[in-house]
Amino acid sequence: MGQAKKEAVLQILSDQLIEIIKQLSQILRDDDSRLSKLSKTELAVVSLIRRGLTTDQIAMRLFVSPLTTKTHRRNIRRKLELQDSGINLQTYLRSELY
Repeated sequence: MGQAKKEAVLQILSDQLIEIIKQLSQILRDDDSRLSKLSKTELAVVSLIRRGLTTDQIAMRLFVSPLTTKTHRRNIRRKLELQDSGINLQTYLRSELY
């Protein structure tokens, strides 16, 4: 795949991610959910977790390190009061959003 095509694909993915974040933000404004405590980046991570992506896959999609992604996941768990609960984050997010 040529460089121009790679850049076009990355731009499409970036645009789609921004749209997902906007949609989640709107849902959270309309809903008094605990997810309203999350930052835009954390909401992006939530969306990708819900899709079943691993920490490494999320890191690649967001152009951050896996350690940064783990930090976002930890912050999400803290803000949603899931620390030390034994609840799977992906399962929780899938059941709580919709």
